[in-house]
Amino acid sequence: MSCLVVIALAIGLVGSRAAADDSDHDGFFLEGNRDSLEADADADTYTGPAPLIVHFTTQTINASGKPSYRWTFDDHHAESTEQNPLHTFSRPGWYAVTMDTRDASGATYRANLLLHAWRPRDWARLQQHRDMRIVMRSLRELKRKNAETEAAATALAASQTPAH
Repeated sequence: MSCLVVIALAIGLVGSRAAADDSDHDGFFLEGNRDSLEADADADTYTGPAPLIVHFTTQTINASGKPSYRWTFDDHHAESTEQNPLHTFSRPGWYAVTMDTRDASGATYRANLLLHAWRPRDWARLQQHRDMRIVMRSLRELKRKNAETEAAATALAASQTPAH
């Protein structure tokens, strides 16, 4: 991986993203079937020092009745059923946040977000200068987390496969 790619990744990880304007469906939703339930989730920040406090937002279109929401935060804390929850990630690490919505007809939609809470001293060092050792360690953590998630999914699929 070239230094420029890693630097670009570091800059992207350090930046934060503003929540989408609630009135702008065209910019908020991916193109898709406009006749079925669609939902999108966003966060007011995707990275920062732990504890990372994040305000999540979601919008739905084409819902039949009032939709319900379920957010899971990948940090072993309680889920939320609020439409736009506030959540604190107290420990450094990568977090795969999932928002599931269901409407009155039973249609469902899932959106996933990936966030990173940095160790405070690493975050401070990244703000002063782009220390590639910190970025590379963080990328190794993400790779390990992805491998663990894939292994768990494979094990779950194997346990649900009927025996012949």
